[in-house]
Amino acid sequence: MNKKIGLTPTQFEVYKFIVAYHNIEGVYPTVREIGKGTIDGEKIINSRASPNTVIQILEKLDQRGWIERSPAMARGIYVPT
Repeated sequence: MNKKIGLTPTQFEVYKFIVAYHNIEGVYPTVREIGKGTIDGEKIINSRASPNTVIQILEKLDQRGWIERSPAMARGIYVPT
């Protein structure tokens, strides 16, 4: 795992969403679920129209050591402890 590097506000918002989604749903969110920005129908973060925007944010989170990804899997996000 890479050493954690600081995040932009948007990246941190998505990171917090991933952690909250996992805590509530028991699985990590898909790219589309992150793009919707809702958990149990409640708006948590701003939605993102393009899946590519979410993918770019996830790539930065992975590069900075905050998450690990398996892009070939639908729920291929993992938050190391």
